[in-house]
Amino acid sequence: MSPPFITFPQLNFMIKKRGVTYQKTKTVVQGLTDFHNDEITNNPNENGAWSMRTMAIAYFSSGTGTFLIGHSNFSGNTFLASKIWRTTNNGQTWARMDELNFRYIQSVNNFGPAGTTAIATGGGGGNQSDIYRSVSSNIGSSWALEYNGSHATIYDNSTGIFGSKMVVGGGYQNGSGGILRWTIDTGANWNAQNPTTSGFTRVVSPTYAGINGGNEQWLALAHTGASYYSIIQSNQTLDATTNATWGNSWTISPNQPFAGVQQRFEWIGGNTVLSFSYSNPIQIRVTSDYYTNVTVGQTLPAGLNNVRKLINFGSGQLWILCSGPVEGSGVIYESTDFGATWNVNNPIQAFPDMATPYNMVLNTVTGSVYVIGNYISTHPTNPKRALLYEIS
Repeated sequence: MSPPFITFPQLNFMIKKRGVTYQKTKTVVQGLTDFHNDEITNNPNENGAWSMRTMAIAYFSSGTGTFLIGHSNFSGNTFLASKIWRTTNNGQTWARMDELNFRYIQSVNNFGPAGTTAIATGGGGGNQSDIYRSVSSNIGSSWALEYNGSHATIYDNSTGIFGSKMVVGGGYQNGSGGILRWTIDTGANWNAQNPTTSGFTRVVSPTYAGINGGNEQWLALAHTGASYYSIIQSNQTLDATTNATWGNSWTISPNQPFAGVQQRFEWIGGNTVLSFSYSNPIQIRVTSDYYTNVTVGQTLPAGLNNVRKLINFGSGQLWILCSGPVEGSGVIYESTDFGATWNVNNPIQAFPDMATPYNMVLNTVTGSVYVIGNYISTHPTNPKRALLYEIS
């Protein structure tokens, strides 16, 4: 995702953070949990009879603060009732906007240059790799199916955004047919293709990666069978002249310093890309020349195996949201040197009451960061209920 511009509230937030002890203030946005409890009262399927995950969040700097949240609710592949929830007053009150035909709502993001477009991606079952779009001054109020996919999943770590361009990856969990889906007009029109001629089974973690030889560089990770992954790259500008055949421009990168390792890519500006291994412990790598040269960065503490989200505050300051296989293991770490080192001995915040912190987003008006998930299953009063934290 494109690094955000720094606003004055963000700058003030950053100044307040310098030189002080971490563990920032963590506040439950109670309105969301209360709303979910009301939903449970009115709908018995929300009370754990079906599987629930509250995985996606997006922020729109309109009025006093608009958030869209994707809440997944399903029973197998037959009964699907995933929902978009919305607040327009910074989380004080919430309403249900729409139900989408997903097992999982994997992501809600990209409000676009005009600020009136939202995209929701999902999957989790056969023929569910769909993309919905909301275009309205009343953002998120209604949704239309824009891409009807025949594959099983669009992965939650598989959305790269640059301006009005979005690239989404996915494919079957265990099978064939991994493809990239892309749009150059904020989701109005989509193309899809299995990049190169190698027939990847799934394609994950696409990201814009800077300019190479005057052209846009995009990177992604392709699953090529068993547990083997390859870095693939496109060195062609994605625009109106290349849109229909852009997937043809992808090749397997000649540089595979960590061949076979599943990774998440994050562009942090310029030509610099961070990659985070899906392993316990997580290993971090840094490249600024498309993996010709790679710096092996810090290894994170044991017990974590997934970097869920990165926020780029600018000037080298980054936050990553990590989780592990055990409930309550979520944590935010900070780097102030473009990802070379991380504050593992003094984390920004931990989340022992949250089963899995799935996502986080920056409120660009107030400078607060919001983290979405569900309460741990053993919580005495709100097991599995939606949980939203504000970190300030």
